[in-house]
Amino acid sequence: RGQRDGLVLRDRAAIEAEMVAVVDRAPNAEQAVTAVRAIRRRELFRIVAADLLGLLDGEAGASVAGGVAELRDRIGDAASSDALDRLGRALTDVTAATIEAALTAVVAFRAARADRDSSGNQVSDGAMSGDGASDGGASDGGAADGAVPGGDPSVTGALGSGAVGAGVDGRGASGGDVPDGGVPGEGASSSGPDELRDDSRGDREGNLSDDNRAEPRGGVREELPGGARDASAGERAGSDAWRRLPTRLAVIAMGRFGGGELGYGSDADVMFVHEPVDGADEHQASAVAFELANELRRLLQAPGTDPPLAIDTDLRPEGRQGPLVRSLASYAEYYRRWSRVWESQALLRAAPIAGAKGVGARFVALIDPIRYPEKGLPDTDVIEIRRLKARMEAERLPRGADRALHTKLGPGGLSDVEWVVQLLQLRYGAQVPALRVTGTRAALTAATAAGLIGEDDRSLLDDAWYQTTRMRNGITLVRGRPGDQVPTGARDLAVIARYLDSWHRAAVPAAEHGPGPNQGPGAGAAPWESGGTTPALGGLLDRHRADKEALLDAHRRRARRARGVFERLFYG
Repeated sequence: RGQRDGLVLRDRAAIEAEMVAVVDRAPNAEQAVTAVRAIRRRELFRIVAADLLGLLDGEAGASVAGGVAELRDRIGDAASSDALDRLGRALTDVTAATIEAALTAVVAFRAARADRDSSGNQVSDGAMSGDGASDGGASDGGAADGAVPGGDPSVTGALGSGAVGAGVDGRGASGGDVPDGGVPGEGASSSGPDELRDDSRGDREGNLSDDNRAEPRGGVREELPGGARDASAGERAGSDAWRRLPTRLAVIAMGRFGGGELGYGSDADVMFVHEPVDGADEHQASAVAFELANELRRLLQAPGTDPPLAIDTDLRPEGRQGPLVRSLASYAEYYRRWSRVWESQALLRAAPIAGAKGVGARFVALIDPIRYPEKGLPDTDVIEIRRLKARMEAERLPRGADRALHTKLGPGGLSDVEWVVQLLQLRYGAQVPALRVTGTRAALTAATAAGLIGEDDRSLLDDAWYQTTRMRNGITLVRGRPGDQVPTGARDLAVIARYLDSWHRAAVPAAEHGPGPNQGPGAGAAPWESGGTTPALGGLLDRHRADKEALLDAHRRRARRARGVFERLFYG
């Protein structure tokens, strides 16, 4: 009984409160974030163990599922509470709490340094970067207990090698970040939404210098899957420190992070926005915001005994060539003068997750007319989105990859489902309020309720997204690193099948998930092919005794059917 109780997932508020408590006791920012990262590692153990033991549909996922009502304003009323949603929510909560607590530490010690500087005292070692904080990573001191009761050593090994969590592979971000205030120049490159951005990682290795630090992942806050709150534990704890700084900084989650859909190999995409306080010098405010964001990235991504939390800011305006941090006014000016349709598409999943709540809310008010244009999309923008999708499929698939077995860019993969949903949101979000959500599955349900897609199409797309997401998580756990290519080796497939068999998709009424096209409930279709109470692909293991060809055939068949729906809805 004690082991099972130890695997009950904790919500963001509980995790964040514990993290902020250790920050309050730490002597400097580095030791504070080291302790925060240790707590994160323990929570990742808890999530993986509950997942592998098939407990996410039971008591282990109860606390996360109980928070669904708080998520609905941003993720969507249709957010379901099946095991996959609970897993994504749990990983998002841990990532958000980690960023919030780390930002609290950075702000507190930055304010303390400012006080010491103003009184003429020297800054103590480790307070902020460049003042004794080494590039070699966080210290070992202050680490919280990282064990999960009854934890599987194999799970421990996977986590220790950086296999699990929201982008815990330790990759840093590229250089080229500059303080706020620049304007786009000729030749400034812009990244596209998710798959279209430049994702080369060659410049993300090695130590991080003071001028070229890896970028921190966003901390979740009120608008994100954490639900609307008056103030987070981190914000309350750091309120006095914030008052001593010339600006307020908010972290905006993007991509799957913003949608509350993190998987084991997902990046935590973020943007940083700040707002100077009344009477503050804008140049000084920008410099401080830039310093806070860089220090947050450095501490979360520094090598250490606990998995680093990699931060990706490539979805910001101008991509890697643009400022790391912009003021709210600078974002407004950029979007007014230079914004392109792919940026509107990327903003569909933007949600404040950490830092100053008011700044985050004002950022959302700024971008809503951009991502939900009042008159919908002009034909030229629809054509541009279709062109971008075709280009991405032609250029982004890794060399030597099997397109049919690529979970992200292959036919019927995650990209197909998400681009259909996002095109509908851009075209109809202003007229259909239910579409103004960041979660993919919730938006699919809203589009169906509004009559924009049929129930059969929704069922096929939702099932493809669900099953492919599970397959992708299994690949990450088995391989020990994020991956998008379904393996074909018998050994890897057998282990993935065991993972997929660890829990089955919760049974849902046919009215919600519906049958597949031209099928009544169970009308002669194999259970993994229907859109109704679909078991995970691991159910195939029971029927075919780990027949790898049957597993691959089921994946390809489902992908082909989803691709057919995509081509009809996306290209018309």
